[in-house]
Amino acid sequence: MQPVILAVMLRRYPQLMLKLYYLLAVCGAVVLVYYLWYVRSIYFWVLIGSVGLWIVLWGALLVQTMLVEADPALGHGKGI
Repeated sequence: MQPVILAVMLRRYPQLMLKLYYLLAVCGAVVLVYYLWYVRSIYFWVLIGSVGLWIVLWGALLVQTMLVEADPALGHGKGI
């Protein structure tokens, strides 16, 4: 039996690990937003803007992926 370490988890359950990393990133952003709001920092708006940009880019990538999946001809000559 292999020991439960990060490398083994990444090899066996890559989708689960990606979801955990995503959850960790979201929790970190929420904590940072709360802290910056609490101390009334000017960097609060910088963080809000960067999170907004991340959401827009994620949405654009999602739409592009859905379009390529629907019609592989929209890709680079190959399906995914």
